[in-house]
Amino acid sequence: MGEPPRRRLEFLLSDSYTLVVRAALAGQSICLAWAGILDDFLESGLLVRVSPLAATSDRCHFITSDQQLAERAPTRAIARWLVARAKP
Repeated sequence: MGEPPRRRLEFLLSDSYTLVVRAALAGQSICLAWAGILDDFLESGLLVRVSPLAATSDRCHFITSDQQLAERAPTRAIARWLVARAKP
């Protein structure tokens, strides 16, 4: 009588974004992602959007490093790439 027992949901909680994305790529999890960061995976079909819904926030992120690393050309190139991918 009533509803059949539901399967218990399992959660992967991590403070490593890389680990969460790898789990999603392996089919072990879903991940919550920022717009633009996973575009290559989405375009290639390695990941798909689970929902068309999106959330917005007034929060922002900062690109930081120590002074020596900040002065290196590869660091500046990565920062330019990230800023170019950011949506205003």
